[in-house]
Amino acid sequence: MEMLGYFKKIMNLGKEDFIYIFVHMPKTAGYTLIEHIKANFSKEEVLRLYVGANEFKSMEEIYELLNSLSDSQKKKIKFIYGHSVFYGIHKFFNKKPKYIIFLRDPVSRTVSHYNHNRMVYCEHSIIYKPSILSEDGRVLSFEKWFKDPALHNYMTKFLLSIFQRTNNESVIRNSEDFLKVVKEVLDKFYFIGLVENSRKDMSCLFRELGIKEDFEDKNISKKYFVLRDEELRKLIESKCNWDIKLYEYAKRLNSEFR
Repeated sequence: MEMLGYFKKIMNLGKEDFIYIFVHMPKTAGYTLIEHIKANFSKEEVLRLYVGANEFKSMEEIYELLNSLSDSQKKKIKFIYGHSVFYGIHKFFNKKPKYIIFLRDPVSRTVSHYNHNRMVYCEHSIIYKPSILSEDGRVLSFEKWFKDPALHNYMTKFLLSIFQRTNNESVIRNSEDFLKVVKEVLDKFYFIGLVENSRKDMSCLFRELGIKEDFEDKNISKKYFVLRDEELRKLIESKCNWDIKLYEYAKRLNSEFR
């Protein structure tokens, strides 16, 4: 009888119902992955979550949507993605979660963030926060734009925010070691990809998801600014010291997954 139960368990391993949850960190090759998902899944199978222009107005609206989904709608959803995805969203679905995120070298990600914001403003007149404009309406140089504290240790703060949305914020705010908390968040993820290794990492995911591989990079920013000044690089590194440590930890987790 025990042997029969064992074989039933083995037979059901490949049939477990998973939901893939992609936490889209800005400027980490997310749109490339998302375009592949959209091309290989139906609209009913994908849930897109972004607070911002032409999207949800607030996190409250996202919670309202999640609470309004019927059981049949939830059953169809296989992939969730967006900047506003949070850790714990799987509790709305009766499926085993597999959280996915891609991270990037902090200096490279910061430069790309600036170029993206500038491109979107120049081509579409959309202004993101932190703003690319000065008080008199002029486009800021990278150096002036990067003075905004919101851009310092951006990845660490982003990961902390996705955890705070469903956990006790006061405990985290009073913690003396934010980086430790964020590492604990990463430990909960199924897969952590690296932009610098994105093609191999995405191939790994695509094989698991059973989707066609077509590596056309998406949402590439124009290079308004190219980092050549070593002193400026050192400044970015000093302002992103948590992110650098976090990225080193992510590289280790990525290697262990492989």
